[in-house]
Amino acid sequence: MGTTLRYKQFSAVAYMQIRVGGKSYNQTLVDRVENADPRYNVDQRVFDEKWKQPGDRSFYKSIRDLGQTRVSSRFVMDDNLLNLQSLFVSYETTPEFSKKLKLSNLRFSATTNDLFRWSSIQQERGIQYPFARSVSFSIQASF
Repeated sequence: MGTTLRYKQFSAVAYMQIRVGGKSYNQTLVDRVENADPRYNVDQRVFDEKWKQPGDRSFYKSIRDLGQTRVSSRFVMDDNLLNLQSLFVSYETTPEFSKKLKLSNLRFSATTNDLFRWSSIQQERGIQYPFARSVSFSIQASF
C-alpha cells in the first residue's frame, strides 16, 4: 500500500506492507532456540523458556536435550505484519528563493527504509545478508 501527500512545497511518499491472518513457519525458533546448544552464544529464550525440571510446562524441549528437532507444526504461527518499508520526504524551495541563488530549482529530501516494523512472529532477519535500516539525504539543484 502506498500514498503520496503534497502540501505547498512539502511532499511525502510512504509505502507500507500489511499482512493479516496468514501462517508462517518460524525457522528462527527451531534453529536459534529449540536446537540451540547452550554451550555457545544463544538466544536468551534458551535459558529462560526451555523445560528445566519435572512439572515445568514449556513450549521448548529440555535445555539438556541436544538432539535435533525435526519440522513440526508446533512452529507454524500466526503471521501478522505492519511494515513501513519506505518513506520519502522533501521540501522544494520557492522559485523566488531559488532565483536568488541563481538556480531554477532547489530541493532537499530524505529517504529511509524499514523505519518501522511490527510482526506477531519474532524472527531473525538478515543472518546471511545483515538487516540494516538506512537513511539518506540529498540536495538537488537545477541550474
